[in-house]
Amino acid sequence: MRGGVRELIFYCTPDLLTLSYQTLSKLALFQYHVERGTDMETKKAWVDFNLIKAAVTMEMLIVQYGMTGLVRSGDEVRGTCPIHHGKSQREFSINLVKDTFCCFAPKCKARGNVLDFVAKMEECSVRDAALKLNDWFQITKPEIGESGAAQTAEQPPADESNVAPEILIAEIESRLAALKQLLAAR
Repeated sequence: MRGGVRELIFYCTPDLLTLSYQTLSKLALFQYHVERGTDMETKKAWVDFNLIKAAVTMEMLIVQYGMTGLVRSGDEVRGTCPIHHGKSQREFSINLVKDTFCCFAPKCKARGNVLDFVAKMEECSVRDAALKLNDWFQITKPEIGESGAAQTAEQPPADESNVAPEILIAEIESRLAALKQLLAAR
C-alpha cells in the first residue's frame, strides 16, 4: 500500500466499496504510531464536546470565574472582557440563551461557546477546556467496570469498539483486493 490511506480513498467509490470513516481514521492512527514507534495504548481520553456544551451554561462559568461588574439586559450580559482585561463596560457580551460570548475589542475579538471561553480563559486547547469543565462540574460520572476499576465516560462510546490494528489492516487489505479484482474485470 504505497499511497497509504489517501490512495485507498481515491480508489474507493460508494458503488464499489464502502470503508467507514472510523475504519480509515483508526488505520491512519495506527500508521502514525507505527511510523513514530510509539505505543497506541497511550491514547488520549475520550471527550464528548456536545455533552459538555449541553451541560454547562455561560451563567455557570460566570459564577465559576467570579466575574463581577456585569450588567444584565434581557438575555444578554455585558461588561469588561475577562480574557484581555479590557476597560470598557460594553466591549464584552454574553448571550445567556445561546450560551455564547463575544468581545468587540479590536485587540481581543474572542468569541465562541462555553468550550471556547474556558480555552481562552485558561489558555489551553478546546479539548483540555472540555476536560476541565468535566472536572469542575462533574458532568460525566465514573462507572464501575468488570474489573472493579473506575472507567471514565471519556472513553469512546460502545459502538466504536476498539479493534486491533491488525484486524483493521486485514479488513482494508481484503476490501482493497476485492476492489482491484473489480477494476481488473472491467
